[in-house]
Amino acid sequence: MNYGYKIVDGKLTALKITALLKARKPGLFNDGGGLYLQIRRNGGRSWIFRYTNGSRTRDMGLGALDTISLAEARDLARKQRRLRYDGLDPIEHRKASRVKTQTEAAKLMSFKECAEAVRDLRKSGWRTEETAVKFITRLETHAYPVFDRGNLPARDINTPPSRIRKKSAYWSRYWVISHVA
Repeated sequence: MNYGYKIVDGKLTALKITALLKARKPGLFNDGGGLYLQIRRNGGRSWIFRYTNGSRTRDMGLGALDTISLAEARDLARKQRRLRYDGLDPIEHRKASRVKTQTEAAKLMSFKECAEAVRDLRKSGWRTEETAVKFITRLETHAYPVFDRGNLPARDINTPPSRIRKKSAYWSRYWVISHVA
């Protein structure tokens, strides 16, 4: 995966990086240990950690040159090498960390916030704005009264379906799962 760029080996220094930027030559410039400075044809400059996973070569972006210094990039690459040493794929590890963070944030949302987020996500697939209004109106009428006016944290919802059905014949666990979950 060299993207048609020239790969140049040799430890990078601040002076070498400045010279490379002035030359505006696209390429991958190796600092060692899997760390590369990538200069793209369009002028983009970023740090890449390159490693192999089995027979597959993978490039993991570490950040833009304007944001991440050479010392920081070396430290990030060292951390990725440590993950490789521990038998983990750094890209998959980063994805899992992001999912975990998003999941933790979602657990703090109230039922009402979750419902509104679902409405916003699904709005583009609905034919009219009226559908979105009906969606929230139904929740306000049937679900919010059951779930503390929608203020109950989503993680705490374990209401048995029978309690929901007592509040409204229309409301059912199926509807909650199919429309909100």
